[in-house]
Amino acid sequence: MLCSLPAALTSRSLQTAATTLRRTMAHAEQPAAQPASLASLVGFGESLLVYKAAGPASADTAPMLRSVGGAELNSCVALARLGAGAPPDDRPRTTYVSVLPAGPLGEVVLRAGRDAGVEMRCFVRSEGGEIGTMHVFPGNPAPHYQRLQSAFAHLEPATLDWGAALAGHAWLHLTGITPLLGAGPLRAWRDALAQAHAHGVSVALDVNHRPALGTFTHLWSLIRPELPRVRCLVLSESALEQLATLPTEQGGAGLASSPQLPHPATSGSCAAATEAQPASCAAERVAPSPGVGGGGQRLLPTYASRYDLLQQLRAAWGVAMVVCCFKTSEAAFAAGEGGRVHEGGDSTSTIKAGGNVRWSVVAHEGGLAGTMDSPTHHKPVQATGGGDAWLAGFVSAIPGGRAAQGAPVSGAGGPPRPSAAVLTAACRRGDLLAALSQSTDGDMSHASGADLAAAERRFLGKPAHLNGPAGNRGPVAAGPVPALVKAEEETASRLAAQGVLAVATLEDPGHAEGVIRALAAGGVRCVELMLRTPAALQALSSAVEAASRLRAEGGPDMCVGAGTVLTEAQVDEAVAAGAAFLVAPGLCEPVVKRARALNVPMVPGVCTPSEIEKGIGLGCRLLKFFPAATCGGPKALAAFAAPYKDRVRFVPTGGVTADTMADYLARPEVMAVGGSWLVKMGPKPDTGGAAAPDLPATEAAARAAVQAASRRTTCGGGSSPSAVEPTSR
Repeated sequence: MLCSLPAALTSRSLQTAATTLRRTMAHAEQPAAQPASLASLVGFGESLLVYKAAGPASADTAPMLRSVGGAELNSCVALARLGAGAPPDDRPRTTYVSVLPAGPLGEVVLRAGRDAGVEMRCFVRSEGGEIGTMHVFPGNPAPHYQRLQSAFAHLEPATLDWGAALAGHAWLHLTGITPLLGAGPLRAWRDALAQAHAHGVSVALDVNHRPALGTFTHLWSLIRPELPRVRCLVLSESALEQLATLPTEQGGAGLASSPQLPHPATSGSCAAATEAQPASCAAERVAPSPGVGGGGQRLLPTYASRYDLLQQLRAAWGVAMVVCCFKTSEAAFAAGEGGRVHEGGDSTSTIKAGGNVRWSVVAHEGGLAGTMDSPTHHKPVQATGGGDAWLAGFVSAIPGGRAAQGAPVSGAGGPPRPSAAVLTAACRRGDLLAALSQSTDGDMSHASGADLAAAERRFLGKPAHLNGPAGNRGPVAAGPVPALVKAEEETASRLAAQGVLAVATLEDPGHAEGVIRALAAGGVRCVELMLRTPAALQALSSAVEAASRLRAEGGPDMCVGAGTVLTEAQVDEAVAAGAAFLVAPGLCEPVVKRARALNVPMVPGVCTPSEIEKGIGLGCRLLKFFPAATCGGPKALAAFAAPYKDRVRFVPTGGVTADTMADYLARPEVMAVGGSWLVKMGPKPDTGGAAAPDLPATEAAARAAVQAASRRTTCGGGSSPSAVEPTSR
């Protein structure tokens, strides 16, 4: 039982806690830019479709941006994307366990997870059930959830095989959302905790209280008995304030001595979930913070008091690590004095006026560690998902495994106890990944391992400014790039790395898997499926699924796009089928604009200076020179491209062969060459039907092309993707 805290607790300053932290780390090694290799993670929870207003609305019509989300899936995706492009052995293994409805909406979630490299162990409930939704409205800080009839809320725990799901993983990620969604989710959540403990898998539990699902007091009554099975407990500042007022016999600090302090039991906006009935899910309403008493008297007025409370709660519970993530506005942070809690005014909004400042502190067996001396400044464009990305970044730096309560964490009984320096570096990694994830629309992080590593190196040991600070604080890094620019850079990087784009026309979708695997075996990583046959879209979808399976098996990361995209409708169809990029034989302005509106890289065809200028004006950074041989080959391209040096790069296709590809790749304006000669087709059968690909010949052609393209790097030809500068838009 935790005793009441001393009165002196509330009078210490932020400097006291910062000094404690510096002393704790005085003899520790300086944290490296990348503190540890990426961990493996299982997430269990509900998936959502997220809708956010995307433009001006009328009374009855509003354009919406739809994305896939859900706290646990977000964390799995954030971690998986850190390993994108890395050798298979260096990628983190991420597995997501959930229940989805049968049909197209469930497929949307499956495809999103698989595309990010997550193994989707999702039981599909075919006998009805919906998928949960979240709507984010302009000017309203509280999202509106609808999940009462979701397939997940009515899951049967017996359908989940935890032994198989947890095998080979270091961490299990759970949240306090799941146990409040209904009787089935609660039992499955408890099963997951028990099985993780039995299998020696470390548990990271994010309290993540949602008032619309039930009271904090009820949620804590479910969490508290499970604390012996939890290695890392993550709190928000609001949860820490709730725990400060919770009675000691309920596992809190018992600091609520004033009748003016609202009791946590009354802070929920609807009835709590019970064993028999899931909670209804109206819009979340933010309750008054117990951290503020009547007349504005704050119960925990300094950050030092909060850090001290964190330490005392950890010691009372016996949890190895208890973390709290802090956020405030730039203005409040700049005005803060004496370590007092920042009164930002905009306490209900995740996106603060003027920009956000975030940092995190972890109480552990050796004391405190964290980033209060090196916070991260950023300007989010997306209100949700930051905490989920934070958890992925944090656990990626901490070795997982068994961590039984009351036993030493180090030695044969569990993973090594992380030092204060490693924990501080892990907090910094989480802070940076959270900020990067909120720089683009959508609930999920799109930050790559290269993005994160660059930020870690640039801001090692000092505050990070990812989007420009408020006031004069010296030079800062460029802000995170928009989603479309990031996607264009990733596509360009893949093409430039090898210099080869395979172009395939498939009449039978059943041939897609063999072609993908043959090209991958030959070393090609980018393939364009042309929309020239009746079954082309189905073949494209099959190719995307084949690439996803290959990635899940630890194979190379294949990038699959669609070619011969002629209409706006085909843009929508190709993107729905999973195309990562689009290619067209000509430059049709509506088609290009539609693709860019969907944040999908578009490579339109050009063969005159006027078309090149039009493409640049539309924001295209990569153009297809087509038909290359007919239009004059490398010499003609050199003449056309000369005035636009460093503004755009080209992918010549059309008449390019194994014999002529070297001539094109010798040109600095050429990023890669594309051709159908890479995919060898056998003869059409006498009985009719589609010709089958010659897979051994395809693999051999791919290997020869990759080897030929590699010579352009050593001979000084070609260009780096970093040379492609964004055009003004």
